[in-house]
Amino acid sequence: MPRIAPRASLGEELGDVTLPEAEGTSVRLGTLWQREQVLLVHLRHFGCLFCRDRVEKLIGYRDYLKRMATRLVAIGTGSVKHALGFKQHFGIDWPLLVDEWLDSYRLVGVQEGKCIDWLSPSVVRASLTAIRAGSMHGRLGKAPTFLGATHLIRPGGAVAFAWLNAEFHDDAPLGEVMAAVAG
Repeated sequence: MPRIAPRASLGEELGDVTLPEAEGTSVRLGTLWQREQVLLVHLRHFGCLFCRDRVEKLIGYRDYLKRMATRLVAIGTGSVKHALGFKQHFGIDWPLLVDEWLDSYRLVGVQEGKCIDWLSPSVVRASLTAIRAGSMHGRLGKAPTFLGATHLIRPGGAVAFAWLNAEFHDDAPLGEVMAAVAG
């Protein structure tokens, strides 16, 4: 699914969701965008080949996001223990949250793929590209068929950019995302 029109109430709805962080503390999402812009990335699960590739690419934008006063926050499915290992493996210095019950995924409208979708030519090509780039699949998360999403949320909760992934390998183009961040 490509870029979508942001739902006006989404920031407020997500703001009431509380999720554990990889290091064990709980975070109410709305506190994240009270005073600063947030790039909120819903990963599929912490073992996902494409999510690992996405995180490596996002790490490359860390300094740019800081210059643009934008906080990067990622949410994944699985356990807090799995999230902590993922965070340590990639050297992530931003909040990495766990949504075990998929509450935030459902609120943003994330779709669920089918296992058979792994055999589609576009997913197979994307898998080979990610593997050639050095990404490897890890342990499956709790909800491996849920797709991802990307949202840019301005201070106060207004959603400036919204993208729902259409396939396992799909992600918002980072050029579009960073243009929205600068916007």
